Amino acid sequence: MTKMNPVGTLWTDAWKLYGDFFTPMTQLFAIPLVLIGIGDIFRAIGGTPMTIVSALASVVGEVLLFIMTAAAIYAYDKKCDASEAYKNGIRFFWPMVWVSILTMLALLGGFVLAVIPGIWLAIAFTFMNYTLILEGKKGMTALAASHEYVRGYWWAVTGRFLLLVLLAFVGGIVVGVPFAIIGGPIGGAVATAVIQLFIVPFSLAYSYLMYRNLASLKPDVAAKSAIAETTFVRVAQVIGLVFVALIIAAAAIFLGAAGSAHYESHMDWGPSALR
Repeated sequence: MTKMNPVGTLWTDAWKLYGDFFTPMTQLFAIPLVLIGIGDIFRAIGGTPMTIVSALASVVGEVLLFIMTAAAIYAYDKKCDASEAYKNGIRFFWPMVWVSILTMLALLGGFVLAVIPGIWLAIAFTFMNYTLILEGKKGMTALAASHEYVRGYWWAVTGRFLLLVLLAFVGGIVVGVPFAIIGGPIGGAVATAVIQLFIVPFSLAYSYLMYRNLASLKPDVAAKSAIAETTFVRVAQVIGLVFVALIIAAAAIFLGAAGSAHYESHMDWGPSALR
């Protein structure tokens, strides 16, 4: 089996790709990351009004971040500016939501079965958004294509991602801790937003090059319009769905019991107050 490109080559090429698209990437991710940062700042300030503002800013920021992720993948591949990338990225919002739901169900089922299957599936589905956006595969086919790319290269892909996570963590500590010490929670939130403005688009460039490397090693995967996912993945998704249903049912029963107890306590106070 042909090996993936060396880590050093991947790292160098990722920096070059990110550098070439530094301006459009900054334009795409500035607004969502600023909104998420504002949410973190207001959460640090505290208080009910601030909590509401924090929640709104965070939700809007996360939704935009989701869209900009698709736009960034499109920009890296099509070599276009931020405006064109955004126009094409936004149309992948709902397909990405559906693929994400399918992925979360499978991962949840994998972690319910045992931790290791969940970790294995998390790496196997790493390139789901790339197969969706760049190959036009949707739903389970996008997951299956990502799974097929990683097959036989699981440890190589895992090692490369662990290196990325480690370096991002170290960079975050080196830059973020001084800001947190000087500015407290607010300083930490500002530092986090600034750091992510560099880490997020670089991570996407890094992942994109890994995807392209695997696609060149397995050209038949992209050519297939439909790829069947393994039975294990489908079983994991069913288990995940059942688990979610049980959690919702348990929450409903708990809230119903709490509401009933609250109502009965008020009923007990009523007659006693009239005596």
